[in-house]
Amino acid sequence: NQPVGSDCSLQQPTGTQVTLIAQPDQGQGVQSWSGACLGTQGSRCTLPLTENTEVGVNFSAAANLTASVAGAGRLDSTPAGIACTDAGGDCDEAYALGTEVELAATPAPDFGLVGWTGACAGETGFICRVTMDQPTEVGVAFGERFDLSVEVAGNGGAVDGTGNIFNCEADEAGTDPCQETYTDGDRVTLEASAFEGNEFVEWGGDCAFAAASPTCQFQISGDTRVTA
Repeated sequence: NQPVGSDCSLQQPTGTQVTLIAQPDQGQGVQSWSGACLGTQGSRCTLPLTENTEVGVNFSAAANLTASVAGAGRLDSTPAGIACTDAGGDCDEAYALGTEVELAATPAPDFGLVGWTGACAGETGFICRVTMDQPTEVGVAFGERFDLSVEVAGNGGAVDGTGNIFNCEADEAGTDPCQETYTDGDRVTLEASAFEGNEFVEWGGDCAFAAASPTCQFQISGDTRVTA
């Protein structure tokens, strides 16, 4: 971890683990490492000194990637450099122009992905890739996860809905077809279908507002229970 110095050489006892930190000038970024650090990504290379060792690092014009996180979760990058949470961390890194950066969003337990902003706006998965050809901002938001349970009264119909709610019938309360977990803010649609010779009567629970309409739509903001 100590500076190499202006002569770019360092003597350490055999077996010492050395961390090299590349510090580019303003407007520059790490393009690549060579020698014993060949293939290393990011601005740090750690290696054990077991023999005389040569290391090189190449700098080139760069652009800054600035990340932000809202909610409980983290954002990490490949190549390394971004390791950002809502509490801070490494949320700013310079990458050589032309570098493709992969950003991975990881929610905390019981949280889910709400969405991306900035250069990743519109992405729906947990991975976003950006090519660094200019200063770039990326944000990711996480929300708490909540449970929805559906209960059907009588044997005259079934309920289908957003996600895994599928063919939920009277004898399946508490089973997979009648329950799902959503992220805070998700929009959910439930559809009640009456079997031949029957008719749908009404919704209850958190869908009571939909009355006798076969469709109930709402936004998840907590654990939810619906009857039909």
